[in-house]
Amino acid sequence: MLKESFMDKEIVLESIELGDDLLVLLYGGNRSHIGSCILSIPRKTPGKGNKISCTSSVLNIVGHKDEEVGREVAEAITKGLSKKVMLVCGIHYDGLRENDIKQIKKICRRLVKRYLKDKK
Repeated sequence: MLKESFMDKEIVLESIELGDDLLVLLYGGNRSHIGSCILSIPRKTPGKGNKISCTSSVLNIVGHKDEEVGREVAEAITKGLSKKVMLVCGIHYDGLRENDIKQIKKICRRLVKRYLKDKK
């Protein structure tokens, strides 16, 4: 479990290994919840040798914007580890401004970097 604070609340990235697959949870803020679910499946990029890309499918809860950060995280982990990833994302803070959202994305990117470093 990896954590980083933002606006006095934690954003958390944790995973559960299910055989060769991963269930990843990305949540935090004032109210954790299920906002989006992203299934990301690795595949070789056509014409690029052994480079790994992915195909993702998304389910969103109406009115939630968690896909934006969740998809980026799911795909980065899938490409980094060449594993199927089901990511459940729910980060909520009250009264966010555009710059706050950028900061949350940066935090999530740092969490992914730390996660991938630990797993390789």
